[in-house]
Amino acid sequence: MTLPYAANNLPDRERLLVMANRVARVGGWVVELPNRAVRWSREVAQIHDWPLDRQAQFGDLLAFYTPESQVQIREALARCEADGTPFDLQAGLRTPAGRDVWVRAIGEAVRDGTGRIVAVQGAVQDVTDQRRMELELARAAERLSSTLESISDAFFTLDDTWRFTYTNHEAERLLQHDRESLIGRVVWEVFPDAVNTPFHEHYQRAMRERQAVEFEAYYAPFANWFAVKAYPVPDGLAVYFRDATQSHRAQEQLRLLQSSVERLNDIVVITDAEPISGRGPEIVYVNEAFEKLTGYTRDEVIGKTPRILQGPRTDRRTLDRIRHALETWQPVRAEVLNYTKTGEELWLELDIVPLADETGWYTHWVAVERDITERRRLEEQVLRAQRMESIGTLAGGIAHDINNVLSPILMSVNLLQRRANDDESTRRLEVIERAASRGAAMIRQLLGFARGIEGERRPLAVSPLVEETLRIVGETFPRNIGVEATVAADTRPIDGDQTQLQQVLLNLCVNARDAMPDGGQLSVRAANVTIGADEAARTIDAREGGYVQLTVEDTGTGIAPELLEKIFDPFFTTKPTGKGTGLGLSTSLAIVKGHGGFLRVRSEPGHGTRVDVYLPAAEMYEDVPRDETGGDVPRGHGETVLVVDDEAAIRAMTRDALESHGYRVLEAADGAEAIATYAANANDVVVVVTDLMMPVMDGGALIQVLHGLAPRVRLIAVSGLATSREARQAMAQGAAAFLGKPYTDAALLSTVARVLAAP
Repeated sequence: MTLPYAANNLPDRERLLVMANRVARVGGWVVELPNRAVRWSREVAQIHDWPLDRQAQFGDLLAFYTPESQVQIREALARCEADGTPFDLQAGLRTPAGRDVWVRAIGEAVRDGTGRIVAVQGAVQDVTDQRRMELELARAAERLSSTLESISDAFFTLDDTWRFTYTNHEAERLLQHDRESLIGRVVWEVFPDAVNTPFHEHYQRAMRERQAVEFEAYYAPFANWFAVKAYPVPDGLAVYFRDATQSHRAQEQLRLLQSSVERLNDIVVITDAEPISGRGPEIVYVNEAFEKLTGYTRDEVIGKTPRILQGPRTDRRTLDRIRHALETWQPVRAEVLNYTKTGEELWLELDIVPLADETGWYTHWVAVERDITERRRLEEQVLRAQRMESIGTLAGGIAHDINNVLSPILMSVNLLQRRANDDESTRRLEVIERAASRGAAMIRQLLGFARGIEGERRPLAVSPLVEETLRIVGETFPRNIGVEATVAADTRPIDGDQTQLQQVLLNLCVNARDAMPDGGQLSVRAANVTIGADEAARTIDAREGGYVQLTVEDTGTGIAPELLEKIFDPFFTTKPTGKGTGLGLSTSLAIVKGHGGFLRVRSEPGHGTRVDVYLPAAEMYEDVPRDETGGDVPRGHGETVLVVDDEAAIRAMTRDALESHGYRVLEAADGAEAIATYAANANDVVVVVTDLMMPVMDGGALIQVLHGLAPRVRLIAVSGLATSREARQAMAQGAAAFLGKPYTDAALLSTVARVLAAP
């Protein structure tokens, strides 16, 4: 039977207790001994889904429970019945209605006045919801533990006293301790070396400020770097960490690589791999050298293409070759003319290679670019010097042949002028003489370019040289050209030929005038400069040391870049036909080089031209004067002169000039024939006039032989290469005089008379 009660008749306190039992789903029960009769309250019956009007038996009571719970309850009841041991346990049961229920069963012994156990009574509470929650929490904890064990990061938790409360397997491995030796211990006691390190500081801050922290730090005892994330939790700290040693080393190597690339003197440019056509690959990275050499900042070029550096003289064929290599994903090396942000030319040697990812797919191009501007300029100077040398050699040969042609013309004109008996003939002969003389002057200029121009070298003050030049300029230049001169007060003197250097300045000023047809400003400046070793190494003909820099600058039309390399070539001119011979600058260059100096030209179309002349004040040059003639033409007195030349016309005209003035003449076509002729007429020949350049045996060898055989014979050297160098060499071989072709009969006769009169 059930426990009897009348809820409505109970006192208020007991009614509240009944209500509380119902809400808490708690009921009472009694098992009377020895027959084990069962009595329980309505709440117990409801928990077991048992009808209220039906009496339950002890067997019915046990039948509700699962086999495991039946064993547990039987044993608990048996102990309580036997010795009064109370019990408090949880058990699972299934009600007749099929519900699975978990209950908390509490029991204790009931004794009579003699102390004998006469019953067992207790309470039953439905704890199904609590049990399910506990099971769910247990499963969740198991899943969490399994998850934490399976993650690649190490994980541990600390309570608010810094004691370990959990570690996963990866934490055991990285901390080099098993969890049994960690759980319950203070972290700073296990790892004392971590005190006062970033680990200690960051953990303290996370715990104190209740904020997550993330950091990387080095732990010396393990010789490892660790990446750590620490999160505050209600009862302490949860810490995720991993071994970051390899990644830190990789980052350090990457940082070192990036720092090295940034510090390179060579340009490094990285672009996307595609597109090759169209705009081309876009720039994604440039180093500091790129900014320094090109003048562009990173922000100005990122997202642009390398075409931003190309300009008017960038070679399309080279660009096509580069594009073809990119289209076939091949590395390529090339030299390309690019331009800086300010428009200056920048020669770059490119090494371009493709970069692929781990799948082999090309993702980027890397270009390493070396500045070879100075090297290219030096190469251009060398090539220009070689070209000029070749042109000079050719010009020397041409000058010799033309002088051989002009010599008989000039001598014939002189003879015909003396025989002319009418004004018309005299006028025409004068025209011929002027034309031949002009041609001879041009040949002398050409020879000056080809073989170098020498003259009197003496100390010269620069200021008077500039003043005299500007005096001539001021008297002859148009008034719409302003002229100014600036000579530094401390400008040193130079060793040179005043006439030649004045010619250089006049040539440059005339070129400046012609470049300013509508007027402008001409500036001539002089100052001391010092050429260092590096600059001298980059400039042909330059030597380390002090120079005087003469600058001629105009505001004229300028020179196109493609013409700058040609302006010193002989006969090259941009002036209209008849306005220039093209020998002015080539002659100026020869004069400057002859003085041990060099030239630099800077020009830009529409922005004028600047020519810098650098002249050292170091060396002295020996003078070899050129033979001059003047006054009446001297006559001979039957003296025998041997004329040696491979040109028959020159021999004929020389014979006519000499014979018409009282000399006896013998002829020879080369040196060997001359020796034979002299041997046959040794007692008569007193003067030998010989060309230096002849076949079989040249004039130099002939002079040496005759000087040794017959010291009394006067030797006159003749050459179409009429330079002081040729004259000195002839004098050293034994010649008494030097005569340059083309010569007039007056010059020939004066020279013969002079050597005969010499002691």
